[in-house]
Amino acid sequence: MAVAAAIGNAVAAALASRGVEPKELPLTPARIWRLVQDAQNDSGGPGAGTMIIDIHAHYVPAELISLARTDGSRLGVRLVEETAAPGLHFAYGFKVRPFFPKLIEPVAQRIAWLDEKKIDYQLVATWPDIYGYGLAPEQCGAWHRVLNDTLAAWCNENAARFGFVASVPLPAAEAAAAELA
Repeated sequence: MAVAAAIGNAVAAALASRGVEPKELPLTPARIWRLVQDAQNDSGGPGAGTMIIDIHAHYVPAELISLARTDGSRLGVRLVEETAAPGLHFAYGFKVRPFFPKLIEPVAQRIAWLDEKKIDYQLVATWPDIYGYGLAPEQCGAWHRVLNDTLAAWCNENAARFGFVASVPLPAAEAAAAELA
């Protein structure tokens, strides 16, 4: 149920940035579409009633890479910079392939792509390959806090175009619930 609430909150935050405030549940696609159309028609906004939201994208902010470089050992994470793009190795032995370019691209490049595809807003999540579920419980909780804090900061800096969906340390239910609180 917490996942549904987190997704609902992410959608509500995305809509709020466009002046749309859902006031009743359920948030069905038809209801969201109607709310967005009404808000844009009332404001004369772009698309005259059409807002395109990409609800499934992944991103790794530069700040996360920097924190993995400087503080990763405390978290059970090691940044590997042996190739053109960095990757992560986890203390429990898992080695993540290097980040692909779209995953770590500069914000201007991502916005240009959104504009080219006529996408108004994008919800991003951390790349699932780096969830680190095999970390010790304390490290896993701390790692997800870093994942969420860095992604939230990046989205706040670019709030007109991006929102995010949090990740949680699923192997530890109490820590997962605490991360969402």
